[in-house]
Amino acid sequence: MKLLGINQTTGTLFREVMEALCAHLGAQAGEVVLLAGTIEEPAGYKRPYTWVKGCPLRRVSPGRRIWNWLRFGWQALRAMRRYRDRFALIVTNPPVVPWLAVLGQWLFGLRYALVIYDVYPDVLVEAGLIGEGGFVDRLLRAVNAASLRRAEYVITLGYRMRRRLEAHLGRRQDVVFHVIPNWADTRFVRPLAKADNPFAREQGLTDKFVVMYSGALGDSHDLKSIVEAAEILHDQPDVRFLLIGGGLQEDDIRRLIEHKGLTNCRLLPWRDLDEIPYSLSAADCQIVSIDIGRGGTVVPSKLYSALAAGAAILAVSPPDTELVQDIERHQCGLWIEPRDPAVLAGAVRKLRDDPALLARFKINARAAAEREYDVRVGTARYVELLRPLLG
Repeated sequence: MKLLGINQTTGTLFREVMEALCAHLGAQAGEVVLLAGTIEEPAGYKRPYTWVKGCPLRRVSPGRRIWNWLRFGWQALRAMRRYRDRFALIVTNPPVVPWLAVLGQWLFGLRYALVIYDVYPDVLVEAGLIGEGGFVDRLLRAVNAASLRRAEYVITLGYRMRRRLEAHLGRRQDVVFHVIPNWADTRFVRPLAKADNPFAREQGLTDKFVVMYSGALGDSHDLKSIVEAAEILHDQPDVRFLLIGGGLQEDDIRRLIEHKGLTNCRLLPWRDLDEIPYSLSAADCQIVSIDIGRGGTVVPSKLYSALAAGAAILAVSPPDTELVQDIERHQCGLWIEPRDPAVLAGAVRKLRDDPALLARFKINARAAAEREYDVRVGTARYVELLRPLLG
């Protein structure tokens, strides 16, 4: 079986899926082509598939981002035509490509599966870019339902996300959804003592209690509360807050830190791939955030790398999300409502002042990553699901 993967920004997660599928297909002379704008690869990595380079995703204003999506969508449609003999595994990144899959099926006879990472147009509605129930919203929901119904497999990250997608189908509940969470490579990201951690030494964190947010600084995350919690704890000399990443809120967060004159809170740029295991393992606790109204539209994949690093989790989220359920099920952290910096600061104090509780959360986090969210577990689920196609 030949495979076409389409995903504009492919981090380590999607590359590992492709590697697993390539390994399975290799014995049967299978071939994989991946259309992507960027690919994260460690030094010396040999790609087990053919990379067709598309336009990379630019973290720019919403209007310019939509134009970027349309450019990649056109490249995806061309790839569907060129590789029409392959089964396509299409990720909702960017969201226009799954909608174009319907056209690819009609024009070229394309067979495809959808991997839903973000639920559109719900994300656009909650970001205030389109009106709920308006013409554009209803049109996109109809197109989304058509793409779901014509897919041979629909894979999504969580059960609340699946319920959101079922709402797009209306009364015709004629799609079978498969829930497969994302993952981390627990051999690549692992706990490491701060004294042995070059990132911790470089940043002066070896004797500090480190609270970290590492990932996209997008508008679906409650980041302002992190800075305000740092302000509340400014008189605690052993506590340090680090925000690592970039995105739409980056400039606002930088200005907020500077305006408040905080010396216990720093904003750092994205780390290179080979630095990520060290930056993540420097944290005592990792903040994983979903802002109000975003539950069910996204499942933060940063949770799995935080678990792999053996960090306690501070889940800043509405109550009814997979994130909160996972934290409670694995007993690896604390839950905080979004936009409540005082409670977040209290949770940080609680973990700092209770070493036994912190140690238990850390042990449970790493165990959950190895047991349920390791790359080998996740890719095995994909291979098992797609086995009828793989022969």
